[in-house]
Amino acid sequence: MKFCLSILAVLISFGAVACDVCGGVTPSGGDGLLVGNQFHFIGLRTNYGRFQSFHRNPFSEETTTSWEHFTRANISGRWQFSERFNAQVNIPYAINLQRIDNGNQLRHGLGDISLLVQWMLISTKNEAGTSHFLAIGSGVKAPTGNYSRDPWETSNLFPGSGSWDPQFNLSYRFSKNKFNFQVENGFTLKTQNPVGYRFGNAVSSIATAFYSINTKKNGKLLPLMGIGYTYTGSDHINSYLVAESFNSGHLLSTEIGLNYLTKNWILNTKWSQPFVQSIADGDVESKGLLEFGIHYLIQKK
Repeated sequence: MKFCLSILAVLISFGAVACDVCGGVTPSGGDGLLVGNQFHFIGLRTNYGRFQSFHRNPFSEETTTSWEHFTRANISGRWQFSERFNAQVNIPYAINLQRIDNGNQLRHGLGDISLLVQWMLISTKNEAGTSHFLAIGSGVKAPTGNYSRDPWETSNLFPGSGSWDPQFNLSYRFSKNKFNFQVENGFTLKTQNPVGYRFGNAVSSIATAFYSINTKKNGKLLPLMGIGYTYTGSDHINSYLVAESFNSGHLLSTEIGLNYLTKNWILNTKWSQPFVQSIADGDVESKGLLEFGIHYLIQKK
């Protein structure tokens, strides 16, 4: 249980949501260009995050180092069932690897599926080309992924948490001609799983600026820059605080990326690089997160 911290997310994610710090809480993603439009879509987003962990021997000065590699592929779909409401489902598959001197651990499989319903509160555009979009959402993450049946051996190497977790988000977008600025916020309320383990609640926020550049083939390139923040609370076993909770901490990262938009497709890539972090009292370090995504847009009839 002592090695890793989500985020995303996160990392990950609610459609891009907050995930847990290790394999989850890195402020991965966000819905990006999918925020503020009324298309149906289906898509695939993959991300890879790498962590270094330091295992300190309480009886000596010896420290063992391990590396954790988290790869996640997320199939998502959204149905815009009215002018102001849509529903989005996210189906993750995780491949998690820990490399350490006394052997490797590999766990993979279906993760926890989530469903989110979003309500568009504001969507305006004036003659000067200025628009505003504001939406709130709520949903739930279901315990569909494999999780540890021993609360004292719980770790984020498992694809799932074993718990039903309510999720909430708030998205705002401002556009002025070719410039776009948006903020995405997510909160996951963690509940206790059947073996008595409860991961810490997760909060994430990401602010991103885009600039649109027209291409010769009726597409648009949109480079982006931003900043992301993630906080994850401490874990509990049967309501008692886990003293050596390696799932707690915060992380602040820069975000750079590129999107390509056509009539029916959005392709994106993004790199998140932490510049301030405190995970597990410094015993875990995030080395960054790389993301790729492709989404097919379907015009709402």
